[in-house]
Amino acid sequence: MGQDWSLTSSKKALRDSRPSPVLPKAGDQVEMEDRHITLMSLTPGVFLSAVFDGHGGAKTAEFAANHTHQMIKEKLKRTELKWAFPFDPEIKTDRLISQKVEECSGSTACAILIDSDQIYCSNIGDSRAIASIGGHVCPLSFDHKPNRRDELKRIESGGGWVEFNRVNGALAMSRALGDFFFKQNIDRQELSPLHKQIVTAIPDVIICKQKELEFLVLACDGVFDMMTNTEVIKFVRNKLAQKIHPKEICQRLLEVCIAEQPSTSLPGCDNVTVTIIFPTDIASIYKKCAKPKNSKKPALAMSDSDYAAACGENSS
Repeated sequence: MGQDWSLTSSKKALRDSRPSPVLPKAGDQVEMEDRHITLMSLTPGVFLSAVFDGHGGAKTAEFAANHTHQMIKEKLKRTELKWAFPFDPEIKTDRLISQKVEECSGSTACAILIDSDQIYCSNIGDSRAIASIGGHVCPLSFDHKPNRRDELKRIESGGGWVEFNRVNGALAMSRALGDFFFKQNIDRQELSPLHKQIVTAIPDVIICKQKELEFLVLACDGVFDMMTNTEVIKFVRNKLAQKIHPKEICQRLLEVCIAEQPSTSLPGCDNVTVTIIFPTDIASIYKKCAKPKNSKKPALAMSDSDYAAACGENSS
């Protein structure tokens, strides 16, 4: 493993207001609702990094950041990694949140776990993980949006509806930790059957090899609302080719994302969190990123338009 595995930066940002379960008024001071964790050694040889983008308050994101990794670690003692990571820890976290967190808050959960040459990505909500593999953009997660056909079917089966691309006209994502207002079909103590919830905490999991991996970007939607996957990878890769320190790259990326947009008409705030993860020492990464994009396209590579379609953004 390299020494520079991960660098994280986080800021509050002023930009367009978006409808949400709890909408701050213009000019209000809004608490930092994002949380992130990075553990160089969850267990010997196993790296974990996760982003939790909270909404309606920070308590769900805070609780998830404090407990999810402990549950993964505990399960690793009893089973193989491929069975420990996928979704049991997130479901257990959601159950605990239902019992411990009183406020009506919710959170995304996007986590990267690396073991030897295997990369595992578990995702709930619209935070996102993308990889640069040989210079190509490779998504490791897909946003859970209410207008995705598979998500819409579950929402409607549970008695919900989608209006303005939001669950019941309010929630901009179709899967989340917390948000128990949308999970009232079932016993809060059991949260089962999970597939019948209007909003569920079941994650999607993608597993891939590290071969030719240059770096990973793990970030909340505050980054990807402003930049496409391709723009983010190109931005980071170009800066690495210039041998700019990763911490400075994080800061510059955040500055781009929080910069005032020409179309801004309403003041509002959002939190922006980004983590850049490196599989080896930074000197090796500088050399890799200085080379042209590999002519051979990886199986996971995907254009921005195809990614948007996969997330339901082109759905009518």
